[in-house]
Amino acid sequence: MEKKSKLPLVKQRVEYRLRHQDMIIDNHRYVDEYALFELMRSGAVEDMKTKADTLWPVCPSVIEGNHKKSEEYMAVVCIAVSTRTAIEAGATTEESFQLSDVCLKRIAECHTVDEIMAERSQALVAFTKLVRDCKDRRQTNIYVEDAKKYIAANIFAKVSLTDVADNLGINPTYLSRLFSDSTGITFVEYIRQEKIETAKELLRYSDKTIAEISEYLKFNSQSYFGKVFKEQEKVSPKVFRHLHHPPEY
Repeated sequence: MEKKSKLPLVKQRVEYRLRHQDMIIDNHRYVDEYALFELMRSGAVEDMKTKADTLWPVCPSVIEGNHKKSEEYMAVVCIAVSTRTAIEAGATTEESFQLSDVCLKRIAECHTVDEIMAERSQALVAFTKLVRDCKDRRQTNIYVEDAKKYIAANIFAKVSLTDVADNLGINPTYLSRLFSDSTGITFVEYIRQEKIETAKELLRYSDKTIAEISEYLKFNSQSYFGKVFKEQEKVSPKVFRHLHHPPEY
């Protein structure tokens, strides 16, 4: 059987435009599509939940006489655009493409037009949530990194959680949680760790006494300094200096 040749692309495109001109003008507005993906770029999950169905452009049937296949194609397009939009908005490539694969698989398993449309809307919400979560992670990292910088700049002072939170303009409890989630240790443990690292440098490269170093770093007492130092380094400050103090110092 001789294979039927396809119409030239240009001719087919002209015929398509003539058949669907009114529908395209009335329903497929780029401004709506742009607004939809702006919600995704901003991570506006709640807005996306309410607007995903209304803002996604209503398009003419891509496959004549097959509404389900047309909606399936449009859902695939939606997921492809969502994947790129999420990456551009800051989501990782790995997470974006993993979510894309899952959403495409779910679309392929749909049996009705309503199921496809529901999955498409869920995909839009899922990609928006991915963007929001990535933005939250970046913001978390900014706060934690700024807190570390503040601690480093004030290592010879008594630094409290409230001091740092006030400097960053956030709630101390929130900062404490962010810090623990990001570093795996508490805020207080981090300060002790950094003070001991500074103490090690002073023991190595200065002739300051152990008592002076304890006072410089604002430990409550020399004995407490020695206790914390040994907990972290497994040796006392005196032994550490003996082992690591270069002769020229």
